[in-house]
Amino acid sequence: MNSKLLYISECHFGKTLHELGSSWSADLGPPFGVMYCIKCECVKVPKKKRIVARVQCRNIKEECPTTTCDEPVSLPGKCCKTCPSDKHVLALLREYVDKVLGYVG
Repeated sequence: MNSKLLYISECHFGKTLHELGSSWSADLGPPFGVMYCIKCECVKVPKKKRIVARVQCRNIKEECPTTTCDEPVSLPGKCCKTCPSDKHVLALLREYVDKVLGYVG
């Protein structure tokens, strides 16, 4: 009897393979697309005489920091709302608008 554990080092999520230890936002495909507030991870789980890789997903919206402004905004590709007066936020918005409008800068 072989005492060596069988080790599976990748996870399947939809049609995509992910390496053990990797994390990503859940992409549910059309019509939902990427769910930026759902973080998935490929984790190892012991199962009898082997180690298997499993996808574990969780909602991270509750982990978002509290905003200090009256009207926080949601940015494309981000989960947490942020205050529009932040310099970083303005730069991200500018980058997004340039991308959508096709500007080359």
